[in-house]
Amino acid sequence: MLDGGPYFFNATGLYLRGLVERFNPNKEDLSWALVWIHLYSLPVEYLNEESLQAIGNVLGDFIKVAKETKNRKYTSFARICVYMNLNQELPDAVSVSHDDIEWF
Repeated sequence: MLDGGPYFFNATGLYLRGLVERFNPNKEDLSWALVWIHLYSLPVEYLNEESLQAIGNVLGDFIKVAKETKNRKYTSFARICVYMNLNQELPDAVSVSHDDIEWF
């Protein structure tokens, strides 16, 4: 069970760790977290899982594409989940380019 994740409960990430001897919650590293990201105004050809995974991996460790994005429920944005280092500066925008055309 510990190696099979990530797990989600009501669309919220749930991470399980093994029992640590002399566990001290005050010394835990809380610098990493799951972050849901909305990517607005992407061209339709970038709304596939492979392209969204590539974008997510630039930001951190890609986890998954929201089922609403997979089912094309929303047309104005794509939603992805990324495991990110919160000690690093979070980007305000993501730039995607193809054939000398760039989207933000």
